[in-house]
Amino acid sequence: MKKVIIALTLILGLSFGAFAQDYSLKPGYKGFFEAGFIYSGSELEFHTTQKYGKFGMSRVELTTSHGIQLNPYLFLGGGVSLDCYTESLYFAAPLFVNARVTPLVGNITPFVDVKGGYSLGYFQGPYLSAHIGCRFGITRSVGINVGVGYTYITVPKRKYVYDPLGYYKGVMMDANGFGINVGFDF
Repeated sequence: MKKVIIALTLILGLSFGAFAQDYSLKPGYKGFFEAGFIYSGSELEFHTTQKYGKFGMSRVELTTSHGIQLNPYLFLGGGVSLDCYTESLYFAAPLFVNARVTPLVGNITPFVDVKGGYSLGYFQGPYLSAHIGCRFGITRSVGINVGVGYTYITVPKRKYVYDPLGYYKGVMMDANGFGINVGFDF
């Protein structure tokens, strides 16, 4: 009786595996759309002749990236992001190259995503973003992506800091922070 139960369990288990779909990534054109939020503890100070203030560097980010899925494991492409700062009317538009590594093949797979380039707009400077996350395959060409990571923008802006001679000194500010993003690929 034990042998029959074990045999039926194995047959049933193998039959479920035979009906499973493989939604791993297929080679060819690939596009990504993502939305996210980046929390930054940094603040930007501004001084004018009439007022003084500060605002935080946290922002909402909309990103699109397009390129080629070379094989189920590697994507190479480029894209643009629109970063809207939550405490001001300022924005940035990073242009970047994008590499995404998906080390496993399957319906639910982890990924590592790295973007590097240059930010345009009010905050101009080098841009680097690295995320880790998970892709949930809906079909072989469409999936939902959820990730967490760190984004770094170095902003060369004049900040009102006096040096020992009494002159204003330009300093590099970091608009970096930790973020979360959700998106889909097609």
